[in-house]
Amino acid sequence: MLKKIAAMVVLVALSIAAQTPSRKPTVPAPSQKPTVPAQNRNGQDSTNELSERLGALEKRVAKLEDTVTFYKFEIDQKQDKQDMVLLDPSSRGFLRLDSDNSTFLISLEDASPYLNGYRIKLDIGNPSDATFSNAKLKVRWSHALKSIDSYDSWQKSIHEKEVTLTDDLAPGKWNSVTVDLIPCASDELGYLEVSLQTPTITLHAVPSR
Repeated sequence: MLKKIAAMVVLVALSIAAQTPSRKPTVPAPSQKPTVPAQNRNGQDSTNELSERLGALEKRVAKLEDTVTFYKFEIDQKQDKQDMVLLDPSSRGFLRLDSDNSTFLISLEDASPYLNGYRIKLDIGNPSDATFSNAKLKVRWSHALKSIDSYDSWQKSIHEKEVTLTDDLAPGKWNSVTVDLIPCASDELGYLEVSLQTPTITLHAVPSR
């Protein structure tokens, strides 16, 4: 009797299990993709602003380069060898001027308007006992260089003239030389550079006693 009851309980349990729907396995929710931010509507404005800042920086760098070049130019003027000098029309003093093989003294005695330029009178002193022939005098002139000027633009504004002296630079005396600077405006005597080459030298024999 007990066996029959147990068998009936098992049959009922199996029947109930068959009628109960099975649960589906839980599937994890798909992971969300990272959110991509929308494109900045002001992106073009930001690019333009960056370009303007870069342009301003480039201008500052160019100005600094001009300033460095200007001061290098000033330092070069102070080197020991005086193979070129800057003459001041307002001063009547003399300066030392070195050629490739000797030392001279030079002074600007006069600067007068002439045609569409200026005629300058130079005195070149030869303190040695040698005579120099076929000397070449180079003159460069422009307005005075200022720290705010572009060095490259200023260089392009410089006029230049080279003359071969017809007279010898006699020993132990001042030798007068005239040079016409054409064209030359009144403010273009602010920078007056002179250099000298002396290719031919004549030494005088020492008189016998």
